[in-house]
Amino acid sequence: MFNPLKYFKSNKQLKQELKETKEKLKDYKKVCHSLLEKSTPEIVIEKLLDRPIKWYDQTKLAKDEQLGYYTEAQAILRSPVFKNEKEAFITDLTKEIATKSPNHEHTIALRYSINGIQTLWERFGNIKNPEVTPKESTDPHSSL
Repeated sequence: MFNPLKYFKSNKQLKQELKETKEKLKDYKKVCHSLLEKSTPEIVIEKLLDRPIKWYDQTKLAKDEQLGYYTEAQAILRSPVFKNEKEAFITDLTKEIATKSPNHEHTIALRYSINGIQTLWERFGNIKNPEVTPKESTDPHSSL
């Protein structure tokens, strides 16, 4: 026979769960406090991902390596294969959103994928040519 009371927790069990939850909260507060004291964006991200991250900065490469990096990025941006595959992938994701997405969370995840592809494309375009020096701005408000 079905007994719905077996699904209810005793007062003692609930008190124990509350005690354990409070202990976890104390631990999280300690971690958050320590992050705030000595945090940098790198430390926060590494803590969130729970793994070390290797940060890459192409401007720290030798001049010829920077030029090679820039040249490869430009080749990717000009590549008809890469452009076509990028657009096809975005189209496929958009079709899935429109026709197959079972819920809002799935739709949001697919939109993040599209945003990631577009952000990667923009990053390739933002790689600076090391042989071109940035022009000095004559606008006195340009730093604002």
